[in-house]
Amino acid sequence: MFVSIVSAAILAISAAQADWVTSYQNYQAAVQAGDPDAAMRHAKEAWLQSQVALPPSENRALLAQNYGTQIVLKDPRAAVPALQDAVDLAEQGFGLSNLSLTSAFFQLETAEALSKRNRRSINEALEAMEALSTAEKLAPDNSVLSLRLSALLTERDRAAEASEMLGGLKALLHADETSSFRTLASAEILRAQAVLADKPSILDHARHEAFGERLIEPFVGVHRALLRAEPADAIAEINPAAADLWTWGLVLNGFFVSYETDAGDEARRRARAYGRLDSLLAGKEGCPEIEWKRRNVEYDPKGRGDGAWVGAILVGGRLKRDGRMDDVRIISASPDDLFDIGVLRDAGRWRANVEGLPDACFEDRFTAINFVIGEEN
Repeated sequence: MFVSIVSAAILAISAAQADWVTSYQNYQAAVQAGDPDAAMRHAKEAWLQSQVALPPSENRALLAQNYGTQIVLKDPRAAVPALQDAVDLAEQGFGLSNLSLTSAFFQLETAEALSKRNRRSINEALEAMEALSTAEKLAPDNSVLSLRLSALLTERDRAAEASEMLGGLKALLHADETSSFRTLASAEILRAQAVLADKPSILDHARHEAFGERLIEPFVGVHRALLRAEPADAIAEINPAAADLWTWGLVLNGFFVSYETDAGDEARRRARAYGRLDSLLAGKEGCPEIEWKRRNVEYDPKGRGDGAWVGAILVGGRLKRDGRMDDVRIISASPDDLFDIGVLRDAGRWRANVEGLPDACFEDRFTAINFVIGEEN
């Protein structure tokens, strides 16, 4: 989201300042026109020109923040010079009304970590994150950067640290009812991915129960987060973040089944308090899950690796009175592009048992499919 942050003091300018003021006005115009690429270009121009035209000042700090905080998620390396300028100016007392020094420093260190991707830079970003207050951790830019940092930890074989970090962040997000649902959903999904990154071999039965115990909290967290999703009036209007959350709940459930762990029973018992699939659709809350008389899906698992893995897909369509589902579409899938073709090809042969089904339970409906493949197969 592009926002106007430079103060009204830009109205009192000299001729030497005209370049950066013109660039900033072009930035504002691009924001209003809905042209993010042009807005980013003009934001960069305004910041660079202010370095030449302005001494250390409030406006220069705000221009550095404006460009740095917006480009960091798209191009962390490009954000580093602007964020370094913002930190240097914040240390001189400029720009603090818009971005605290600790937040500016965290964003700089995280941009460095996302660019360099080495242990030292990641550790420095984690230290900067620890210095943030609760309010600063919940700030939209900071929370999204924290998610990026956690994903990098998992990628760099530091999944246990990512899981711990995300556990703390998502607890704050759940406690703050004003926090972004999309950010909360991302935190829950990344936490699930971090836990799954450390899964044992499916043949290592001695570690199955401990692994299952670690899955309980992410499984329950996914369903708890779904409480924040607003029910949609139609399948086409469903929140993609809510659909992805539900799919990841299915993935976690599949691992309980695949690893034959007793922890799955406890996880499902605790998750029942947080609703069911059709609660994502307004007016379908009381509908039973679709009972299928026939629902086959053929797929080719080749190329998915030799280890145990689980897939899940969330399918939407219009349930008809003869048991067919028309207008079938893929709402969410994990992994991507593995089951889609098979589902769309075979859905025309699916038949549901609709005997005694209330009128309100036809038309827009969801159905979910779990695929479980183990090493022994």
